[in-house]
Amino acid sequence: MDSDIKNLYSLSDEDDLNLEQLFSEFELMVEDVYYKMKNQSKWHPDDKPFETIFTNEELEEIQSYNSKELPELSDNLLEFLLKFDKDTLEELKNVLLEQKACEGNNYNKVTHFDLKWIKKSICDLVNEYENDNIKYGCHENWYIIHFWSLIDHSLSDLDLYGDRVGRYYNGINDTKILKERGLKCPKLMKDMFVELGNVVKWDEMKIQQFEIIGWIHAELAVMLMRLDSPNGYTCHITRSPLYHLAEDVKNFEKNLESWF
Repeated sequence: MDSDIKNLYSLSDEDDLNLEQLFSEFELMVEDVYYKMKNQSKWHPDDKPFETIFTNEELEEIQSYNSKELPELSDNLLEFLLKFDKDTLEELKNVLLEQKACEGNNYNKVTHFDLKWIKKSICDLVNEYENDNIKYGCHENWYIIHFWSLIDHSLSDLDLYGDRVGRYYNGINDTKILKERGLKCPKLMKDMFVELGNVVKWDEMKIQQFEIIGWIHAELAVMLMRLDSPNGYTCHITRSPLYHLAEDVKNFEKNLESWF
C-alpha cells in the first residue's frame, strides 16, 4: 500500500486520475483522496463531488466516526425557552418580568448560567425590536454590537473559538459566505487546532477530544461551524443550517430555533 500511495503522489497534475477506481483497488486513507482532489477542477456550490468518489456507506462512516453530538437541552431549559414562544412585545416583556428562583442571592454560575444567558439575550432582543433595530443594510460592527455579542457572552468560559463577519447577506451561496464557510473560518479554526495540538504535544487521545467552535454571521444571518479530529490527525468540519433573526416580532418563535 505504501508504494501505491507514493506512486499516487508522484502523478503529475495533468494525469487523469480516476479516484473511484483507485479507491476500489486498495484502501486509500481519506486524506490521500483529499490530496489529489485539491488539484481537480473547482466545484460549483451545488455540486456534491464526494458522492462520486465515496460510496454512501463510506460517506456515512466519514460523517459519523467518533462524531461529537451537540448536547441536548435539558427539560428545564427547554421549558424556559418555550415560555418565550410569543408574538408580541407585551407578552415577551411579561415573561421577562417573571422572577425565577435562581435569580438574586440564589444564583449559581455552574447551574444557572444558561438560564441567565437566555433571559439576558431575549431581553436584549426585545429592546432591539422595541427600537426598530432588526433590519438589514447596516455596518457589520453595528450587528456585532447589537446582536452577535450574545455569542461572546454565551462562550465566556471558553478559551478558543472563531468568529468571522460579513457585512452583507446575499444568500447561502453568495461569494462572501462561500469564502467564509469554505476557506477563512476553517483556516482560522485549523490554526487554533494546531495551537492546541502544540500545547498537548500532539497526544492523539487528547486531540480526539478537541472541538473548535466557529461562527459566521452576515447581517441578521448566522451559522455555527465545528472542527474536531475524530482519529487524531485528519480534521473534520460540520456546520449548522443558516439561521436568521426574524425581522418582525410576530415571528419571534423563529429566533428560538437556533437555541434548539
